[in-house]
Amino acid sequence: MLSKHERASYCNHYWEDQFKKVSLLEFSHDRKMMTVLCSRKQMEIMFSKGAPESIISRCTSILCNDDCSTIPLTANIQTELESRFHSFAGKEALRCLALALKRMPMGHQTVSFDDEKDLTFVGLVGMLDPPREEVRNAILSCMTAGIRVIVVTGDNKSTAESLCQKIGAFDHMGDFGGHSLHCF
Repeated sequence: MLSKHERASYCNHYWEDQFKKVSLLEFSHDRKMMTVLCSRKQMEIMFSKGAPESIISRCTSILCNDDCSTIPLTANIQTELESRFHSFAGKEALRCLALALKRMPMGHQTVSFDDEKDLTFVGLVGMLDPPREEVRNAILSCMTAGIRVIVVTGDNKSTAESLCQKIGAFDHMGDFGGHSLHCF
């Protein structure tokens, strides 16, 4: 009975109805994350999403079971999470986001940068955003014309390198990993 748009938006609308937004910290390049404080049934919860390296470093526990129990985020677990993230970003060329949450005191009406610590890690999301077919030929045309091609992106370094390899943009360089920089 629902239209395609309504079906696609159903889950989003459901969760928007469940949680009332109270406060928001917009995404910033220095933090590489965003945070929203929500209220639901006499409970205040802060949700954060962003670059895995930014989110994971702010987490002290991990959500791990169907009963919503948590365990401490140990160095071994953190290493495993980072390994999976690098596999998603590098080998699979996925754009990755990490998700975390934190219960806040009742009545909390604002969220600050200082609140973005002692988070509970929830999960990783990998999104496939394949390059357009014309990208490789555009890069090759530029190079043939004597134009030095430089790729600048907000993506993770591993993701950017993997995407460049997939489109064959810098095949003439062989391993271009040493030419890749991380500026943040």
